[in-house]
Amino acid sequence: MTALATHSGSTAADTGIGAELVVEDVVKTYRRSGGTPFNALDHVSMRIDPGQFVCIVGPSGCGKSTLLQLVTGLGRPTSGTITCDGEPIKAPGPERGLVFQKDSVFPWMRVIDNVAYGLKIRGVKKQERLAIAENYLDEVGLAHVAKAWPKELSGGMLKRVAVATTFANAPKLLLMDEPFASVDYVTRQKLHRTVLALWAEHRLTVMFVTHDVDEALTLADRIIVIKAGEVADDRMVAAGRPRTVEHLASPEMVEHKERLLHLLGIGDEDH
Repeated sequence: MTALATHSGSTAADTGIGAELVVEDVVKTYRRSGGTPFNALDHVSMRIDPGQFVCIVGPSGCGKSTLLQLVTGLGRPTSGTITCDGEPIKAPGPERGLVFQKDSVFPWMRVIDNVAYGLKIRGVKKQERLAIAENYLDEVGLAHVAKAWPKELSGGMLKRVAVATTFANAPKLLLMDEPFASVDYVTRQKLHRTVLALWAEHRLTVMFVTHDVDEALTLADRIIVIKAGEVADDRMVAAGRPRTVEHLASPEMVEHKERLLHLLGIGDEDH
């Protein structure tokens, strides 16, 4: 069994609001079209502390989205265990919120009703759920479009609606699957600031999947590299926030970037 990787960053477990996630010796096996089995995840283990912001980095097809799917509860490991605050994950649950890569808003609902929808399903009274939705729309800078239809919003605004919707449901673990891959550079930077501001306020645990090393260095307390279904690296990023272009050019961050790119098969340095 692979030993559990664990790090405690300066933001971990400060408030106890976020969930602890433990992935222990997880294997996920699929079969190719010809019937040959292969392991999308091969004995993966990690422990993520409450309140940590962790980015999972890796090339396409490495297993990072498979890992997120298992943590979400949309699939089950072939072997091994995944627990959230000590409870085995067997299905999706309200303590785990997910922001997808594709837009996940209902086009037939106004923006505020989209944000309040999860609360409605959970039986929260209308006045209360609308107040919560209004609060989170204000926090992501969209209070002025609360009554708009999704078709009237830009792609970046729709992403902020998705973030507000997830936070409104008060998850303890936020799962993000390359959520900003489809937006332009400037919009992505604004979305990074939005997510970091909400995370700093609420201190939930975040698992953010990305193939973008710069995005990981901008956001994460900790970066875990998945390569060919295995954990290839696990490192803390101690730099303060916000991390500007100048911060990312510092010797410490350049060293992180060079090592990460080397692990991903880019660059010639032998680190």
